[in-house]
Amino acid sequence: DTATTEIYTLSLHDALPISYFNCLLLSDFAGLLGLTGDVGKWNDLSRLIRKAFLDKWYDPDTGKVAEGSQGSQAFALWLGIVPKDGRAKAFSLLYLGANLGLVLSPTIAGILFKNYLWLSFIISGVAIGCSTLLIFTRIRDITPVEDNSAESVYQKTSGGSIFKVLRENKVVVLFTVAIALYYAAYHQYGYLMPLDMGAVHGENGATIYGTVSSLNCIVVVLFTPVITKAFSKITDTKKIFIGMALVMVGYFLFLIFLGYVPFYYAAMLLFTWGEIFTTISEGPYTSTRIPASHRGRINGVSSVLGFIFQSISQLSVGKLYDSKGSMTAWMFVIGMVAVSMLLVLILIKLDKKAYPALYGE
Repeated sequence: DTATTEIYTLSLHDALPISYFNCLLLSDFAGLLGLTGDVGKWNDLSRLIRKAFLDKWYDPDTGKVAEGSQGSQAFALWLGIVPKDGRAKAFSLLYLGANLGLVLSPTIAGILFKNYLWLSFIISGVAIGCSTLLIFTRIRDITPVEDNSAESVYQKTSGGSIFKVLRENKVVVLFTVAIALYYAAYHQYGYLMPLDMGAVHGENGATIYGTVSSLNCIVVVLFTPVITKAFSKITDTKKIFIGMALVMVGYFLFLIFLGYVPFYYAAMLLFTWGEIFTTISEGPYTSTRIPASHRGRINGVSSVLGFIFQSISQLSVGKLYDSKGSMTAWMFVIGMVAVSMLLVLILIKLDKKAYPALYGE
């Protein structure tokens, strides 16, 4: 019956990636034991399992894995099963799913802010509780594995420490610093924009900011598939640069036309296009250059560095806003975006030399 089929399907697309991982482990063990004949046997079987998984559950046109849930997308990406040229699509679908729940929440919060602020906290708490319950009951801790295809030469498992891997991948360190600085500037939109809207529009500022933030989520939902498909031939580094440039233009537009509400939406449109470009490119960039064995640790380092940059920038921007005013605070933020763009321009040149195989060389 239908229920049985659904349970079986879920079980199978959980089991195949684990079998793929097991075959790679057996190949590694065979190599360590000197059983050279078995190395090829297990590698061949892992490729067959990967192909069967992709044929059954992967849509190369959209990047969709199985039913397209966040769990399915993240699981396949983390294991490295999705082909390199399809990771941008798969990451974009994961990013798209994350924004579906945010489409109306800022607008609702803005409406509740004036008279029912307490209710917004209750709604937020219930939502967090539900998401935590889903993670606890539905997400399984699966050890990541590497892509075994010929195109994934830079993802081979490394037995060294994270510092050794970073020393061997200095370009990734540059990328991490550039992205951390960019996100420190990016997150200021949720800090400076509501402050300025409240100062200019008074009590209506919260409602205006809520609708502007909802536009952000709507644009993500509408334009992520379009941008992913239209710019699929452009390298990740160039897409990241385009994204940063759009964010900068959006900030400038907001600042120049502060007080004119229609321009807030135009600025948010440009800002969100930039957000899409950077978000769909960041994950594929790191996943194709970092050994599968160290992805989690390096992502952890990247997150910590990002939080440090963001904390320093929040403190600095707050002091500038209080002492020098809105214009100075915004120029500081725009300056951070400009520096991150400069670092990415350097990255574009160095990346091709460091990872020629990803450029067909």
